[in-house]
Amino acid sequence: METEPDYTLTIIERDGGFVVCEGGQEISKPLEDRGEAEWWLNHKRLWYQPTCVVCGSAIHRPDDPWELVQASCSTGADYAHRSCWQKLEHWADTEPKSKPLLVPPMEVLNAAWSKRAKD
Repeated sequence: METEPDYTLTIIERDGGFVVCEGGQEISKPLEDRGEAEWWLNHKRLWYQPTCVVCGSAIHRPDDPWELVQASCSTGADYAHRSCWQKLEHWADTEPKSKPLLVPPMEVLNAAWSKRAKD
């Protein structure tokens, strides 16, 4: 079973400078000032590794490519696995419109998708 990648961003002090790390791995050169390292970390957070906005997984699936759902200069980009996005769209198209459109749990989407396959 694949485990979720660790995208935790931190700042460590090294050799009189500050280094930004992702999942414990250094991803920046040493920066002289902590404020610059914090800016770099926040910039990296805005353009984070894809995480599916539907299922919440960050695991890349070679047979299920990422779909760019929305992009924003201020908040970054939102991605979904293609299959997750298709399930969400199908659910939204078949759900009564009187309810607010919130992303339901994957169990709900999978049930709606499997019902579609049977119809």
